[in-house]
Amino acid sequence: MANNETNGTRRKLELKKTQILRGFDAYKRVLENSRIFSTDLLLGYLNTENLDEVSSPLTTKDTAPRELTNLVKVGFIISKKKVKKATMRNYGKRLMKEAYRLNGDFFLTFPVPAI
Repeated sequence: MANNETNGTRRKLELKKTQILRGFDAYKRVLENSRIFSTDLLLGYLNTENLDEVSSPLTTKDTAPRELTNLVKVGFIISKKKVKKATMRNYGKRLMKEAYRLNGDFFLTFPVPAI
């Protein structure tokens, strides 16, 4: 658990448990009912099931990104076919989680593309 000391205060440098997708069924639901975005290195799944009651908050500019972090959950999977060693897969997931933690507000300001 990493901590950062600034002006005598300590704060955790990790994603909150409420922000992380947990459990086989949760991942299965996302993989089955999502829009897919892909690049050469990443495959992204966007599931907006839980956002229905908020009337598409990711597309409006008046909704503060901090309010959306309670609705958005992230999960990271690295294929064993691509990266053989578990330590490297875990390291890659830690890097992606940290990138999301630092830049999550930036990702939440993008509009949801209609596919």
